[in-house]
Amino acid sequence: MRLNYHAYYFQNMQTGRKVQLDIRPFLRAFSSLQSPEVRSCVEYNGETLYLMHDVEDTFLLVQTRMNEIIRKIDTQNLTVDEITALLNDHEQVGFASYLHFGEGFFGIATTVLAPRIGAVDALISTLFNMLNINEWRFITHPLVHDISADSVKDLDFVSGTSIELAADLSIGEDLMGMLGFDQDEFQLFDGFEIKIKPRRNRNIKEPISRFAEDKLDQGVGKMVMRAKREAGDLMTDLYLNESGSVFDTINKGNGHGIAAKISDKVENNDLVREKVAEIREINELDTQPIDAICRYNSVDNWPNNLVDL
Repeated sequence: MRLNYHAYYFQNMQTGRKVQLDIRPFLRAFSSLQSPEVRSCVEYNGETLYLMHDVEDTFLLVQTRMNEIIRKIDTQNLTVDEITALLNDHEQVGFASYLHFGEGFFGIATTVLAPRIGAVDALISTLFNMLNINEWRFITHPLVHDISADSVKDLDFVSGTSIELAADLSIGEDLMGMLGFDQDEFQLFDGFEIKIKPRRNRNIKEPISRFAEDKLDQGVGKMVMRAKREAGDLMTDLYLNESGSVFDTINKGNGHGIAAKISDKVENNDLVREKVAEIREINELDTQPIDAICRYNSVDNWPNNLVDL
């Protein structure tokens, strides 16, 4: 399961002021409200979103999926039943994503049918609208990173690498011929992806650096390296020719302990904080509190019924 990282801040739609504000107290307050009507007030794509505080800075964002055809299968008797037939009147089918918030960023880990980044935007935007916080907008940017061809040689360590090649290159034609494809079949292919796997613990920086400098402009669509910038860094994916998203991989296993695994990944990912700092500088974000938002950091200040606002 991928944990994708996004930066966030708030922009005043009248003045243009941009602020890096910690949204965690606001979300904790909302997720601790006792009213089921208030907690289920956010609709998204015809379904309902629920935010539930899991542990520390991690939340569960759950989206109902009552419009999907989901069935229960008995693997012994090979019988199929509608999931909805097993639910009580107050129960619904839901799929959850993990949200982990930090200073100026959040990570979201999703599975199939679970809510994604659009649902996060919809959740906060809907709450702002219902609380009449109309002058502030929740802004998100995916955290991305890349590297230039001439700086590959400055990396400390390069491991597995994938290279995309256009099909009309001479090497592409040679490769298709080696695989037994006819000349007439070449037009069926747009390109190829070559994966280079070094021997265990072997550093292939030198040959990859040479390839990047000599061949990168000759039809290579994308090049992704598993690499370390400096000796003490963790291995991460670096992209040439396009920006790649900053992410971690979470082993979800049987579903237990995911929040702890996410926290550990976030704590050890220095690249996230580096990219958040870049966004803070580029957008000239200030850190002054926004009273219209911060007043709802306390549960006591939330209205009993958001729908009536």
